[in-house]
Amino acid sequence: FIAGLLHDENKDLAWSARFDLFYSNARSGAEELRTDTSLSPAYRPLRSHWIVLDRLDFEYRDNTGGDFDFESRKLLHHLKVNHLFGRGTQIAWQLSNKLVIDTISNRQFTTFGTLAGVEMRRDIQKGWDMSMHGRVRHQTSGDEMAYGYGLSVGRILVDNVWLSLGYNLVGFTDPEFSAADYTAQGPFFRIRAKFDQLSVKDALELFR
Repeated sequence: FIAGLLHDENKDLAWSARFDLFYSNARSGAEELRTDTSLSPAYRPLRSHWIVLDRLDFEYRDNTGGDFDFESRKLLHHLKVNHLFGRGTQIAWQLSNKLVIDTISNRQFTTFGTLAGVEMRRDIQKGWDMSMHGRVRHQTSGDEMAYGYGLSVGRILVDNVWLSLGYNLVGFTDPEFSAADYTAQGPFFRIRAKFDQLSVKDALELFR
């Protein structure tokens, strides 16, 4: 079951909501329940060089009747703020937080993590741009710190849509944060939109 809603509050603000539900019951007696709930506002004032994208996710998993019982609850928050300097330079800031509570055979494990990042992108000639980015992640389990940085080059495909090819010189993997961005060491590619061309509705579709 999937349900979603997209609403324009005004010319500067829009938001979307989504709910996914999955349930299965195997002949062996194993049952699985999954729900994903998200709320995403986007704010871009008219005639402004700023755009703010926010997303709050809650994920629930419950597996019973198998080899072991497993329950997982995840609360994830992603904030991205983008500013256009002049006509050819953009800087984007990212702040993400996660709270993960897993229960395995009546034993509970809790992890809290934070990721902060920044990316600077510059138009180098018509239809091309390049960027550099860096990230740092901290999580409470083991008091772990991880770092990542890299470069990318972008080429326009169609109006306002770009293909980026990049390489993370240093990176890390994270089950929650990696799903929202490209954090692992090595090459990556992505399709993105130019922030300075986005309406608030376009921004929400991109951020989902």
